[in-house]
Amino acid sequence: HGGNLLIRPAKRGSRSPHNFEIVLLDHGLYFDLPEDLRLNYAHLWLSLISPSSPKVTEERKHYAKLVGNITDEMYPVFESAITGRSSSVNTEGSSLIHAGGLDEAEARRMRHAVVEGGLIGSIFKLLRGVPRRLLMVLKVNDLTRHLDLSLQTTHAPYRIFLIVAQYCSTAIYAEQLDSIADRYHRFGLSFSLTIDWMKAWWQHERW
Repeated sequence: HGGNLLIRPAKRGSRSPHNFEIVLLDHGLYFDLPEDLRLNYAHLWLSLISPSSPKVTEERKHYAKLVGNITDEMYPVFESAITGRSSSVNTEGSSLIHAGGLDEAEARRMRHAVVEGGLIGSIFKLLRGVPRRLLMVLKVNDLTRHLDLSLQTTHAPYRIFLIVAQYCSTAIYAEQLDSIADRYHRFGLSFSLTIDWMKAWWQHERW
């Protein structure tokens, strides 16, 4: 098993709709996130898989500060810790989705950064300063990536990023709908309110 999850063949009489079962071995793996952390992390994740630009980079750093008190200096380390990728894959116009799989060249860069570039020390420094709940999120992210690799799935390497993005988009959309509903009850229907609802719906649907 990878991490604290066991994947085993489904036995006769299993309630699983598939031919396998997922067994949770460590009940410390699930927890409630504070509302502000949950929404800020959702914004951060969607910015990570959006095409890179100066504006998107500023959004990433902004939400990194909100979720983990991450300084601009430590941001590249934080991005690598969240995505399991070198931050250099997110060059201008690219994103985690466009980066493709982890090729040998990038794997060598990551190994060099850890062994000789002092990355391991930076990671320890980063982990000492982030909130405990965010540490658990990073742990779960790492676990799901390794499960995907261990299962040797035939899906595209960015599939896990898109799955997380769909949940993040749903969380942000629900928050936007709550805000729109509150404005409607306070001020009534207006043209700007309708436009804001359409924008929120479109941003959600594109994920």
